[in-house]
Amino acid sequence: MPSTLINNIDLAFQTATLQWLDTLIPIAQRLFILLATIELTWSGIWWALASRADEIVMVSLLRKVVTLFFFYTVLLLAPTWMPMLIGSFTQAGGLASGIGTLDPGTVFSQGVQISWLMLKTTAKFFLANLIPGFLLLPPLLVFFSFLVITTKMLMTLVESYIVLGGGVLLLGFGGSRWTVGLSEGYLLHALRVGVKLFVIYLLVGLFTTMTNGWYDMVRDDFLLLNPVPLFEIMGSSFIFASLVWKIPDFAAAMISHRAGNLDRIYGSE
Repeated sequence: MPSTLINNIDLAFQTATLQWLDTLIPIAQRLFILLATIELTWSGIWWALASRADEIVMVSLLRKVVTLFFFYTVLLLAPTWMPMLIGSFTQAGGLASGIGTLDPGTVFSQGVQISWLMLKTTAKFFLANLIPGFLLLPPLLVFFSFLVITTKMLMTLVESYIVLGGGVLLLGFGGSRWTVGLSEGYLLHALRVGVKLFVIYLLVGLFTTMTNGWYDMVRDDFLLLNPVPLFEIMGSSFIFASLVWKIPDFAAAMISHRAGNLDRIYGSE
C-alpha cells in the first residue's frame, strides 16, 4: 500500500502547478508582447537607417515574425504542450520498465515493509542471544537506501512541477533576441527533466521487480541458518540508491546547449 503522506507531497505540488500556470501565463504573455514590440521597433529603426533593398527588409521581417510567432505559440500552448513533453518520457519509462505507473509513496512503503521485516526478524533472534547485535544494522541501512531513492524520485517530480508551473514565465522572454536565451534554456531544462524521469522509471522499475524476492530471504528459518542475505540486501539496496541518485543526472547532462546561435534564430540587422 503506497504511503499517503509521501504521495500527498507530490499531489500538493501538482495542484500548485495549475495555480501557478493560471497566474503566470497572462504575465508571460504581456511580457512577451512588450519585448516583441521593442524587438520589432529596434529592427525597424536599423532597417530604415541601413537603406536596404525592400526584398532584404521583407525577408528579414518575415523571418523575425515567424520566430516571434513560434515562441508565442509555445507560450500560449505551454499548459498543454509542456505536460505532454514531460509526460511522454514518464510514460515511455513506465512501459519500458513494465511497471506502468510508479509513485514515491509505493517505493517508500516497500522499503518500510522490507526493512521492518528484517528488523523484526533480527531483533527476535538478537533478544534470544542467537545472533550478534551488529546484524541489527542492515535493516536500518536498507531503510535509508529506500529513503534516498524516494527522495530522488520526489525531487525530480517536484522539479518537473516547478518547470511546468513556475518556469513558464521564462517563455515570456522569447520576444526579444536579448532575452530569448532564457526561453531557450527553459525548454532545454524541461527536456532534461523529462530525461531524468525516464531514467528514474527504468531504474526504479527494475529495482522494485528485484525486491519482490527479498521477503523470502529474511524468513525466520533462512535467517537463523544464514544471516548473509541481510548484507546482500543491504548492499544491493545501497548500490541501487547510488545509481538512482547519480545516473539520471548523467543522462540529462548529455543534452547539451549549443551556444551562440541566438543571432541566427532572430537574424541580424
